[in-house]
Amino acid sequence: REVGPNWVSLPQWFKQHNYTALATGKTYHPNLPPRWDQPLSWSADRPYVFAENGYPPCDRKDSLQNSMVCPSAHPDSWYADHSDASATIADLEYALRAKKRFFLVYGAHRPHLPWNVPQRFWEIY
Repeated sequence: REVGPNWVSLPQWFKQHNYTALATGKTYHPNLPPRWDQPLSWSADRPYVFAENGYPPCDRKDSLQNSMVCPSAHPDSWYADHSDASATIADLEYALRAKKRFFLVYGAHRPHLPWNVPQRFWEIY
């Protein structure tokens, strides 16, 4: 770490105390620290997952006029938070099978501009 090289992050503390530390998504700001603070903060048991398409731009045909809101017909699997949540569930299942103490983190990308959301959720409200 360039900033705070001697600091101990929360997941690093758990890892140092014999927990399996697993994570997916936006647990840190991208590249701050580099490589999601691996290998300091996260166990090597499972890969750190940061899904692509975390902040998809609004497609002008889907967006509401003059806004950053764009309800979309894309399937849930198109959104990074869905992919990261699925990976988190897999990590949880892994940790439970391992029968060891674990620290598990899910970092959601949303809410974040642009408000690119599934149409069905937009219609509820």
